Amino acid sequence: PTLPLFAVVGAGPANMVMTSPDGTTWTLRTADANNWRSVCWSPENSEFLAIAASGTNRIIKSPTGVTWTIYPDAIADAGGQWRKVIWVSELTKYVAIQGSSTSTVMYSADGETWTGVNLTGNGWKGLAWSPELTLLVAVSYNGTNRVMTSPDAITWTERNVFAEDWQSVQWEPFNLEFIAVSASGKIMKSKNGIDWYYLASVQAENSYFFTVGVSPELYTTIAPSYVNTK
Repeated sequence: PTLPLFAVVGAGPANMVMTSPDGTTWTLRTADANNWRSVCWSPENSEFLAIAASGTNRIIKSPTGVTWTIYPDAIADAGGQWRKVIWVSELTKYVAIQGSSTSTVMYSADGETWTGVNLTGNGWKGLAWSPELTLLVAVSYNGTNRVMTSPDAITWTERNVFAEDWQSVQWEPFNLEFIAVSASGKIMKSKNGIDWYYLASVQAENSYFFTVGVSPELYTTIAPSYVNTK
């Protein structure tokens, strides 16, 4: 909203960032040919930051979205397949999760010096923050406990939820709930990040929900699927 500008990242041989002022006209930007998975904006740091699941330097930053600066592997765990990064204004830090290896979570105030947290090596893919609950929630596509929560990105508690391949989670400020979607077409919600229930009316069998997005301004949540239509 500051610039104003959209930025998206992807995986491939070149130009793995593109930006747009309106969501219609897009411009390719130069970045390392890594497997970029997630990008966020920090209003306090006035910059975009993106993470990669593979490649040599897995952090890039940009104050404009046009020119991107490469940073070395964030922590010593070079095998980390980083999947999601968000900026949490209330904690004044970036928080990122990954789906393999040792350091499951990492956090940083400036996006350059990171601290790793060693947790259960589940396939963590989704991450969201609730300002109202002051709570982080992460979801996993495998493992015994597929949700974990934290008030500070440092201390995490595993939660036992439905054994689905959860892909993404977001906070709905207009409903005061977390919403998570799975690759098997399931949707679950929670008021506190601990107790979850299926949103049975919109389950879509044979669908693959890859992500879920929330627009507070439009009071709208959308979950696209690339297998079925619902």
